[in-house]
Amino acid sequence: LDEWRQAQKSAAAHVAVALKQGWPATLHAIVAREFESVGKGWFNLHEKSSDLYRSGKLRRFLVLVRMIMQDTVRCIAQSSVAAFVQAAENLAPVRIRIASLSAASCNYRPGVAAPPSPAFCVDVRPQEVADGHRFVLSTEPQRFVNVALEAFDTNLHILNEVSPLERVMIPPRLQSDGPSLVEAFDFEEQWIKDARNRIRECLEGALSGPLEYLKLFQHFEDLMSRDPGAYVDEFFRNDGMPEPSNADVREAILHEQAAEEELLLMLPEVVDVGLFQVSCKDVRRQLVAKHGSTTAALIDRLVHRLHEQMEDTKGNCQGLVAQIVKVPRTVEELVEMQSSVQRLSKVVVQLREKIAAHVQLYEEVESFNHQIGHEDFCLRWTLAAAPKQAMDEISRKMRSLQHYEAEFVRNLKDEQDTFKDTLQDIDSTIELLRGRPEYWDPARVRDIADAVDSVQERIEKAEKQAESINERESLLGRPCKDYSSLQSSIADFFPYWKLWVTQRMWHDNRESWLAGHLMEVDPQAMQQQVNEGCAALTQAVQVFQEDEACPEQVLELAKKTQAELQEFRPLVPLVVALRMDGMAEQHWEDISRKAGARVRPEMKEFNLRDLRRAPYRLQDHTDFVQLLANHAAKEFTIERKLREMRKAWEGIGFDCREQFGNSSTYILGGIDHVSQLLDKQLGDMQSLQNSPFKGRLAGEIEEWTEQLRYMLDHLEEWGRCQVNWQYLQPIFDSLHVMGKLPTEGRRFKAVDSLWRSVM
Repeated sequence: LDEWRQAQKSAAAHVAVALKQGWPATLHAIVAREFESVGKGWFNLHEKSSDLYRSGKLRRFLVLVRMIMQDTVRCIAQSSVAAFVQAAENLAPVRIRIASLSAASCNYRPGVAAPPSPAFCVDVRPQEVADGHRFVLSTEPQRFVNVALEAFDTNLHILNEVSPLERVMIPPRLQSDGPSLVEAFDFEEQWIKDARNRIRECLEGALSGPLEYLKLFQHFEDLMSRDPGAYVDEFFRNDGMPEPSNADVREAILHEQAAEEELLLMLPEVVDVGLFQVSCKDVRRQLVAKHGSTTAALIDRLVHRLHEQMEDTKGNCQGLVAQIVKVPRTVEELVEMQSSVQRLSKVVVQLREKIAAHVQLYEEVESFNHQIGHEDFCLRWTLAAAPKQAMDEISRKMRSLQHYEAEFVRNLKDEQDTFKDTLQDIDSTIELLRGRPEYWDPARVRDIADAVDSVQERIEKAEKQAESINERESLLGRPCKDYSSLQSSIADFFPYWKLWVTQRMWHDNRESWLAGHLMEVDPQAMQQQVNEGCAALTQAVQVFQEDEACPEQVLELAKKTQAELQEFRPLVPLVVALRMDGMAEQHWEDISRKAGARVRPEMKEFNLRDLRRAPYRLQDHTDFVQLLANHAAKEFTIERKLREMRKAWEGIGFDCREQFGNSSTYILGGIDHVSQLLDKQLGDMQSLQNSPFKGRLAGEIEEWTEQLRYMLDHLEEWGRCQVNWQYLQPIFDSLHVMGKLPTEGRRFKAVDSLWRSVM
C-alpha cells in the first residue's frame, strides 16, 4: 500500500508540474510569439494602462483562453475519473469465494477478459493479545479504501489548481478581478460524488476477501500461542498419574512431524485473493517453527530419558556382576550368593529384553534425523554386549562357589569335633560342682557363685554355637547333629546356678538392707531382687527334692535361704512405701501417731532392724503406711503438675512490636500460642479438680484455675476490642466521615484515645 501510495504521489507531482508550470508556460510562449509583432493596439502585450487593458481585446482574448483551459481541464478530469473508476471496477471482483488456505476464486464484472493481477500486497501477521495470539493483516483493511480515495481527491485538487494565462502574462496591477485559478469543476458535482462512491464500493467489496481468508487462521491461534518448552513440560507432567511411556512420546513426535508436513502443504507462501496478494510466508515460517521446536524438545526429552534408562540398565548389569564378585566369608553368604547367582540368570534374560527395547528406541530416535551423542553411541554397544558378559561371569562364579562350599564343609567338620570336646568339658565341670563337698560350703559363697557364673557363661556360648552349627548344616544340605545332651546338662545345672547366684545376692545385701539407713537403699532394686530370689529358690528346692542324687547339704542350704527370703519379703512393701516420692511432714506425723513414736527419715534409727522393734514396730502398720504413701505419691504428682504449669509461663510474652497501618499505634500480637496454652491447662485443671487426691492442694488448684479463666476471658475481650478498633479506625480517620458523622466520630475518638494510651 505504501508503494502504491508513493507511486500515486509521484505521478500526481509529475502531472502537477505539467499542468501548473509546463502548460501555462507553453501557452505563454505561443501567445507571446504570435502577438509579438502587433505593437500598440488592441492586443498590445506591453500595455501599461489598466483602463486600456480592461477595455481592450487582449483581456477578452485571455478570458476566452481561460474558458478554453477550463473546458480542457474539465475534459481531462472527466476522462481521468472515468479511467480511475474503470480500473477499480476491473481490479475489484464482485464476488470472492475462499475455498481453502491455498485457493480463492473470484467473479469479475462483465468485460474483464482475464483475471487481473492483484494491485496490493498484504501480509498475515500474528498479534499478541491478553489470552494468547490472534492473526491480523499487516495493513488495516480500511486504509486501502482511505488511501485510494485520498489519491482520488488529491489528483482532482491538482486539476483544479491550474493558474489562468492572464496570471502568467499580465502584471498584477493590470489583472482583472476574475478567478485566480482555472476552476474546471466543483467537488460537489454529482458525477464526482458518484465516481467516489463507486470507487469506495469496489474497494470495500474487495476487502471481504482478505478478511474471510484471515478467518481461516483461527485454526492456528493455539499453535501460535504455544510455548514449546512449556507445552513439552505439560506433556510430561504426571500430577499423580504415570508419566507418558516411550510409545506415547514417539506418538507425540510423529504427530508433530505429520502436523508440520500438513501445515506446509496446507498453507502456501502467497495466495491471490482478488485485488490483494496475501503473503503468508512469515507466519508460515513461525508456525512451522512451533512444530519443529516442539518436535525437537520432545526428541530431547526422549533422548534424555533413553540415556537415563540405558544408564540405569548399565548400572543393573554392573550391579549383577558386583553381587557375585565378592568372596563369601560365611556359609550364610555362600548360600545367599548361590541363590543370587541362580536368580541372576533369569534377571539377565529380562535385561536382554530390556536392552533390546532400548536399542529399538535408539534406532527410532535416529529415524527422526536426530544426531545421537558419542557417549550414547558407545553406551548402546556396551549394553549390547552386557548380557553375554554377565552370563560368562555367572558361569565362572558358579564354579568358584563350588570350591568355597567344599572348604566350608571341611571347616564345619573340624568345628564339630572341637565342639564335642567342649560339651564333654562342660559336663565334667557340672559333675564336679555337684559331687565335691567343697562346692557345698556356704562360707565360700562368693567363690562358688563366681564358678557357677563361669559355667553358665560357657553353657550360653555352647547353646549359641550348637544353634549356629545346626543352621550351617541345614544351609549346606547336611544332616543336623543332635545336641540334646546340652539341654539335659542345662536342666541339671540350672537350679545349682540359681541357688548360688541367689545365695550371693542375699549374702551381699542382707545386712545393708536390715541395718543400713533406708534413705540409702534402692527400694525398686530390693523389690526386684527379693522377688526373683524367692521364685528361683522355690523352683530349685522343688528340683532338688525330686533329684535323689542331690546332696543333702545343698537341699538344706536352699531351704534355709528360701526361708530367710520369705521372712524378709513382707518387709519390702514397707521399704517401698517409706521411700515413696511425695512423703511430706504431715505424712510422717500420721505415721508417728500410728506407731506411737516419732518417725522421721533423718533420724539415725531409720533402718529396718530398728523400725521392726519397739517402740516403732512399723511392720504391724504396713497397710496403713502403704495407703498413706500411695496417697502422698498422688498428691506429689498433682503438686509437680502444678509446678510444671506455672513454669510453662516463664518466658512467654505478648508481641506488641507491630504498628497498625499509619496509625502509629501498636497492636497486640502473639496471642495464638498463649490461647493454646490456656486451653490446654484449663483442660488439665479440670481433671485435677476432680481428682480424689487433691487434698491440701485443693485451694491452690482453684486459685490457679480462676487465674487461667480470668486470663482467657480477658484475652477474648481484648481481641474483640482490637478487631473493632482496627475496623473503625481507618473509617473515622477520614475527615469526610467525621464531617458526616460528628456524634459517632466524637464517641470513637474518646475510645480511640483510651485504646492508644493503653497500647
